[in-house]
Amino acid sequence: MIDPKHKSYILHSLKRTRREVCSELVLVFAKNYLPEVFQLPSSIMHKEVSVLLKWLINERGKRLGGKRLAFAGPYDYGLSDLTCLAYVLSNICYEREPFIVIISPVSKQAEETLDAIKTELISNEKLQNDFSEATGKNKRHWQSGKVITRNGIKLLAVGLNQRKHCYRYKGKKPSLIIFDNIDDGDNIDDGIEDLASEYIDEMYSKFTSIVKKNCDHDTNVVVTGTISYYDSILARTIIEKEQPGWISRRYGAVQSWSKNQKLWNRWKGIYEGRRSYSNEKGRSAARKFFEDHKEAMLAGSRVLLPEYENYYTLMEYKLAEGDKVFASQKQNDPYNPNPGKGYIDPMKRERWGRMLEALQAELEREGKLAESKGQN
Repeated sequence: MIDPKHKSYILHSLKRTRREVCSELVLVFAKNYLPEVFQLPSSIMHKEVSVLLKWLINERGKRLGGKRLAFAGPYDYGLSDLTCLAYVLSNICYEREPFIVIISPVSKQAEETLDAIKTELISNEKLQNDFSEATGKNKRHWQSGKVITRNGIKLLAVGLNQRKHCYRYKGKKPSLIIFDNIDDGDNIDDGIEDLASEYIDEMYSKFTSIVKKNCDHDTNVVVTGTISYYDSILARTIIEKEQPGWISRRYGAVQSWSKNQKLWNRWKGIYEGRRSYSNEKGRSAARKFFEDHKEAMLAGSRVLLPEYENYYTLMEYKLAEGDKVFASQKQNDPYNPNPGKGYIDPMKRERWGRMLEALQAELEREGKLAESKGQN
């Protein structure tokens, strides 16, 4: 039986070690303290974004200011969970960013994100055990849309559509601004191109205005979401020539396409009932055709997160929703309504592909090492 004094010492040592291990990479923090949210294996997107966010802190774990990061990930792949939930919580727990502003298209959406953060602070037992000084409810400053945590960090949730875009805390500008899914594709009407163009320009103007009014040399800015439509805020932000000084990454659910498109064209005809296979048509017949030709149909293909959506699932989604929706929601590569003015040219796409291939092996090694440390 362990002596109570020794037990207390062991628990304290485990707590200290856990805090140290989880302080370096937000993905390790997320896997340890938010396991219900981060249940799936980590993709190259999660690992790379986690490493890039590490650039905002120095080797002593203190924040570095004046950084600009932009990430575009497939819809519903957990990018916002990493950047807006886990990353914000880690900054609160390690007291790195004293004033954090979360901005969404409308204030209600930003407030929902803040509510998720508040819920973890008051109900997550793991966080409360290891970061008692930061968690819990600060009753004096616990309101809808704004919070001051028990360790003095202010969080503000606002909408891009709000008029007031000047934020201060203790006389200082925000230390971290996160723009989360600010491209609201629902407001874009493809049939009215002039109106759509005006709306896009108006929202981009608001975005740049917020950055200019609320950022100084010490403010970190993170833009994250899915490129819902062509020439959106996120699309413009990831273009180096329009936003010099930004570090940006774009990820597609399909990393590389199948080499055998002829078989997939046959599969499509069977799925849609235009062709038959073994005297059958429709979805079940198409599935049987795929199983009989699986190796050839998957040759050369690679997806971002196969445990969540494999190549076949993505091809079904593409067929059901259409190429246009698939290009934006899954590939972050929406169709250009004015072909000839390409915002991401093929040469740049190819260069990004080579860069990601080169980084993948290194990031996978670092990610596996970090995750193994977090499990110990």
